[in-house]
Amino acid sequence: PDGSEIVFYSIRHGTRDVFLISADGRDEVRLTDGPSQDFHPSFSPDGLRIAFSRGSSAQGYAYVMSRDSLGGEWTAPQLLTSNAGPYSTRWSPDGSQIVCENANEIWIVSLQGEERLLFDGDAVGFRGVEYADWSADGRLIYFEASDSTGARMLYAIPVGGGALREVVRFDDPTKNVSPVPYTLGDGKAYFTVKEIESDIYVMDLEMR
Repeated sequence: PDGSEIVFYSIRHGTRDVFLISADGRDEVRLTDGPSQDFHPSFSPDGLRIAFSRGSSAQGYAYVMSRDSLGGEWTAPQLLTSNAGPYSTRWSPDGSQIVCENANEIWIVSLQGEERLLFDGDAVGFRGVEYADWSADGRLIYFEASDSTGARMLYAIPVGGGALREVVRFDDPTKNVSPVPYTLGDGKAYFTVKEIESDIYVMDLEMR
């Protein structure tokens, strides 16, 4: 997209719905309206499509809505995946495919609905496979997972399949990496590291 619009989801009417708003905070539009939970929307690179998950945090399906031009009217959401489970949806750099997670698996889905299993976490003893995203050149898929020892890591795997590469191991006990998605950019991965602290207060009590 050209940066003039932001897509997000929010609970405004009892369920999670997808909204669109201009970057200056004006012209908010509600794009989905129904009894289902809609979450984790993402723009295609050209800004003409939005992919999102519909269902619940445990089970859902990937949907896509589109428009003919920037600022144009959006179509009704169209079901893209047949496998239940997509949690997040991320577009390939060329806008031809989407990567999403499905029950500890990573799937590559074309705009024609062709689904290909890229990685099965259960097969190698991984847990919590999530936050799959593309490298800038479209050659790798990054994702977070815990290995068989319980260690949490950021991995990379070729889009065509192949050996995993460990990118970051979160094994420093002094750094509490917040359980939120990372961000890729400029050949770097950005994470939120937080410190948890508390204060103790003393006050006088007046007995009556």
